[in-house]
Amino acid sequence: MKRLFQQSARTSKELDDQKKANADYAKEIDKNKKDAANLRSDFDDRLKLFSKDFADIIQAVMGAIVEATIAITADGFVPHVTRKGELSGAALDTIKTLAFDLAAVVSSIEGRGDHPRFLIHDGPREGDMARVIYGRFFRYAVELEAAFKSPDYASFQYLITTTTPPPKDMLQGSRWMLDPVLDSRHKDKRLLKEDF
Repeated sequence: MKRLFQQSARTSKELDDQKKANADYAKEIDKNKKDAANLRSDFDDRLKLFSKDFADIIQAVMGAIVEATIAITADGFVPHVTRKGELSGAALDTIKTLAFDLAAVVSSIEGRGDHPRFLIHDGPREGDMARVIYGRFFRYAVELEAAFKSPDYASFQYLITTTTPPPKDMLQGSRWMLDPVLDSRHKDKRLLKEDF
């Protein structure tokens, strides 16, 4: 009989210990759920801001008649451009890629993200898009630079290598054109004197 009482006392203590452990686990689970909800909310907020940056760039180059967003799927980041339905095509794919990359730079400038703010678009397929849209990417970069108190304080570099001339006021002799002009036909005139 004494042994049964001792066994009952041990079982009762083990039960109390388990209840306490369960309560601690429940608190930890609640804390983890709150942390996960906060992370999800922070991520959603960041995605909305990045999507807004992307949309601003798309509208700057294509006009306010389009809407643009970034979604995240199992495939990763998926940019969407719509105007009475989803738009697609080779030109739009090029535009979305350029705008996405620039949005990463803009987000970093605004203190969100860790992009190094150095971007090279090597020969984007300007032949795929209307020349006016192509020129607007150059204009967007100039306007982004103008957001700083002086060009010397602009904390980004954006290079576009191209065979199509930029807008007239950005041609040879302007502060935006590399001098000497790069030439892929001669190794010593290539970017970093290399063929990538």
